Amino acid sequence: MVLAETVKDVHGRVLFPEGSVIAERGIQALRTWGIIEVLVSDNPTDSALQEGSTLAALDQAAVEAAELFKFNVNSTPLVDELRRLSILHLAKTKMRSLRNGQ
Repeated sequence: MVLAETVKDVHGRVLFPEGSVIAERGIQALRTWGIIEVLVSDNPTDSALQEGSTLAALDQAAVEAAELFKFNVNSTPLVDELRRLSILHLAKTKMRSLRNGQ
């Protein structure tokens, strides 16, 4: 499922940004954080991957994320999820800027 809006915890911290694709693992994480409802999109074209993000943009985003996470030597489920979300966010931002001619 694709989130139609950003999901935040009770303190206002972003757990999943808008457009995130949530699978079973993400649902389990939301339950752990006490989130029982989220607004999902009924239009699958809203996902970051289907908004025009090309493989090249995802590859570049992965390289940029690797630089951001270069000092993290331990791989945990949380860090892996943060890395994945960072890649999606970077790719989505890049595609938006390309569409806007920036």
